[in-house]
Amino acid sequence: MYVAVIALMVACVCGQDVTQELMEPVDDLADTDLVLAFVIGKQRSYRIGQYIRRRYDGFLSKLYLPDEIKIRTTDYDRTKMTALAALAAIYPPPPAQRWNPNLDWQPVPYDTLPYAVDDLLYWYNCPRYLWLRDRHYELPEVVNILRPYQNLFNYLSEKTGSNITTPEAVFYLDSLFQTLENVNIWPPKWATDVMPQIKEMTKIEYAVETYSSELLRLAAGVLMTDIVNATNRAVAGYLDQPKMRLYSAHENNVAAVMAAVRAFQAHQPNYGATFSLELRKHRTTGRHGIAAVYSQNTGQPEEIVPIQGCGGGQLCDYDTFLKLVQDIMWSPEDFRMACPSK
Repeated sequence: MYVAVIALMVACVCGQDVTQELMEPVDDLADTDLVLAFVIGKQRSYRIGQYIRRRYDGFLSKLYLPDEIKIRTTDYDRTKMTALAALAAIYPPPPAQRWNPNLDWQPVPYDTLPYAVDDLLYWYNCPRYLWLRDRHYELPEVVNILRPYQNLFNYLSEKTGSNITTPEAVFYLDSLFQTLENVNIWPPKWATDVMPQIKEMTKIEYAVETYSSELLRLAAGVLMTDIVNATNRAVAGYLDQPKMRLYSAHENNVAAVMAAVRAFQAHQPNYGATFSLELRKHRTTGRHGIAAVYSQNTGQPEEIVPIQGCGGGQLCDYDTFLKLVQDIMWSPEDFRMACPSK
C-alpha cells in the first residue's frame, strides 16, 4: 500500500534557456510559431497532470484539499504555467467545488522562491557549482572522453558563429533544436549531419553535471533533505504534512535527483519528463521502501527504475535508501553558505 508519495514533477514548457548568440539564426521566428510553442507546452503540461491523476487516483482525493498537496515551482514563467496546466488536470472541480458552471477548472496555489535564492536553480545562481563543474571538464578521464570531439567543437563553432568549446555549449545548442522541433522547425542539414555526436555530447554534459558527491550536494542536497525529512515523518506515523509534493522545475532537476538517488543513466530528460519517489509500506511485513518511478515521455507508460545499491529490485529498502543518500543531503543553510545570493 502507499504510505506517502514524494513526487518530483519536472517539465519545461519552452525548454532550456539558450544563449543570445545561438538564438540569432532563428530570431525571425513568426509570432505564430511562438504561440504554437506555448500551446504545445500547455498541452504537454496538462497531460502531465492527467498522468499524475491516473497513477495516484485514490491516494489523492478528487477534491482539492490544501493540506494534501504542496506545489513548488522555479521563478520562471514556463514552470509556473506548467504547474497551473498540470493542476488543472489533477483537480478538475467535482460538483462540491465547481464554482462556475461553465468552467471545468479551479484555482490551486503554488509556491515560488525568488530567483536569487532558489536552490533548485543551482546551475544558474551558484558560482561554486559552475566553477566545480568546469573543473570536472579538466579531469584526465573527462579530457580523454572529450578529445575525440574536438573536430565537433570546431565544426559547430564554424556553423553557428559562436565559440563552442565545452559540452555545456553543445547541450544548449541541442536544447535549441529540441525547442524548434516542437513547432515543426527542423534543424538545418549541417546539424542533422552531426546530430548523433551532438546527442552524445549532451549525455556527456549530464554525466559531468552529476559526476561527484559535491556536485550532487549542490544540485540536489537541499531537495533530498526536504524529501527525507518528509518520508521520515511518514514512516514515524505523523500525518500532519502533505501526502504529495510536486516540483515544477527543469530537466537538470530531474537528472540531479535521479543521480542523487542513484537511479540515473546519463541522458537528457525530455520535456514533460516526470520523476517520482514513492514511499511504500509492505502489507504483510510493515517494512518501508522507496520506488523510483520515471515517465520519460509525456503520456507514455512510466517505469520503475532500479536504485543502484539496492539489489536491482523495484523497491529499495528504506534504511538502505537513507544510507545511500546520506552524503548528498544538505540543509538550506549549507546551500546558502556555499552559494550566497547575489
